[in-house]
Amino acid sequence: MTTRQFDEVLKRGRVVHSSLFMLRMLKVDGLGASHVAAVAPVKIAKTSVLRHRVRRRIYEAVRPLMGVLAEDHLLIILAKQPALEAKAPELKESIHDIFVKAGVLR
Repeated sequence: MTTRQFDEVLKRGRVVHSSLFMLRMLKVDGLGASHVAAVAPVKIAKTSVLRHRVRRRIYEAVRPLMGVLAEDHLLIILAKQPALEAKAPELKESIHDIFVKAGVLR
């Protein structure tokens, strides 16, 4: 996802909330495969080590769902404070639930 696309999603994207994440999404016709970005703000973790750990765990939870994501979507997953302590199965379940809620799974 390019910086321009990222900014466009933040500006015009639809928002869906869960207990662990906030999802911003934007449908872009002709994009092809969907793109996913993970963000862990400084507000939830002061050190970069913790922020990067949360981002890696989000990407790992999203990986099995990439094959069933609907096409032409730009998705930004923003972590909330409870995501820091959540276990891997809880992260996977929450990401699956938020994707279902947003309607981006085939």
